[in-house]
Amino acid sequence: METIEGVNAGRGSRTDSNGSYRVDGLGGGSMTMRASAAGYVTQTIGISLTGNQTLNFDLSQPQPTRYRYFGVVRDGLGGPVPAALVRSGNGNCECSAVTDSGGRYDSTSNCNSVVFAVQPPNGYEGVLAQFQTPTPAGERNFTTKRIASVFLAAPSQIQRSDGTRFYTVSASVTFDDGSNRRLASQDFVTLQSSNGNVVRTRGADGHSLSIEGVSFGTASVTATYWSVVSSPVSVTVVSGS
Repeated sequence: METIEGVNAGRGSRTDSNGSYRVDGLGGGSMTMRASAAGYVTQTIGISLTGNQTLNFDLSQPQPTRYRYFGVVRDGLGGPVPAALVRSGNGNCECSAVTDSGGRYDSTSNCNSVVFAVQPPNGYEGVLAQFQTPTPAGERNFTTKRIASVFLAAPSQIQRSDGTRFYTVSASVTFDDGSNRRLASQDFVTLQSSNGNVVRTRGADGHSLSIEGVSFGTASVTATYWSVVSSPVSVTVVSGS
């Protein structure tokens, strides 16, 4: 506690363990008192001292700085994508918003740099946080293309395996803007079999996608990419040579 302006300037004292303070021998008149402590917002109060007086201070902790993030999520044709969840991909940074009908989002975070992930509605390709670089506060726009189709290429006939023979399959995607590409290890793609006792699928997230013949018969295999499922491919397991 200290007097910073007016009579008694420079006079002050420290609070005790209970937060109480006392300053004796002050002259009467107008002055400004200031209370400060590490980790708290400084408070000043102007008074006119005419005698003994009690002056209380209520120090508050500073509000953490918030940083604004905003932008638009668009599809491959430039149209807005509503109902997309734009969120922080790193747990220490709070940031989350859902796009409105115009594809716009607006949020704040305790971090001045955020790694984003975008979870769009079903039928769109999202944005995975692990493949993004930190974004400084401000405007950040995203493109989440609408998935027109997913195509799975797999052999129609495979040999029964003893646990050591696997057959590689591949998946590709076509988007609303007409572009297409083969799905790889950085993509969120999985395989499904209609009968895992006949054809077993292996690999995840586009990495080492393969199938294995477990027993004789036929099963359908599909690939799923961001909730869009490919047409089934019929795979028949036969005896090995």
